[in-house]
Amino acid sequence: MSMFPELPDVASLVEKRREFSEERILGYSPEGVYDVVADLNRYKEFLPWCQESRYIREGPERSYGQLSIGIPPLLERYTAMVLHSRPTAIRTIATDGTLFTSLENHWQFRPGPPTDAGPTCLVNFWVMFEFRSIVYAKLGNIVFDEVARSMAASFERRCEALYGPSHLPTRGRSFRNRLHPTRTKRINQCSSMFCVIYFSAHIQNE
Repeated sequence: MSMFPELPDVASLVEKRREFSEERILGYSPEGVYDVVADLNRYKEFLPWCQESRYIREGPERSYGQLSIGIPPLLERYTAMVLHSRPTAIRTIATDGTLFTSLENHWQFRPGPPTDAGPTCLVNFWVMFEFRSIVYAKLGNIVFDEVARSMAASFERRCEALYGPSHLPTRGRSFRNRLHPTRTKRINQCSSMFCVIYFSAHIQNE
């Protein structure tokens, strides 16, 4: 008889894959918002979780960049393929990395309802990331959920710094903002006991 009680299936408690989407109206032109999102070289100047960002090869429709994102000790350095179609869409796909098996985000830009002050932009943003391991997922979900939630707002502040006040009477309105569980709804059942369960399982298997 084992000296340890039956342990829960840790893999079923931790969500390795996460998705987040947001729809927002910004008080700037689609071309202006697109240019801010496309300027990967400047990300490190205004995204607090971005440690490094630079294009290593640029083309009219496809470019490659190197980024380092996260909050120490969870830092991910990777190369990204950037597919861009000005001024309507940008898609970024990580092509390598250590923390993630996949990391991808999409931006879509459409003209919004015009105002007396100027044009507006309807922004659709989607990001997906999947951690390589349960341990990375447990440590990283909180960090990278916050990164995803702050993306659109960070770019809006950058637009304000470059172009001046928004054409909207109030800062951009987020009318749909959702975190999508993709495999299980039991993630909230994980607690600080995760590490005890994890290491107990290894002891039991020895």
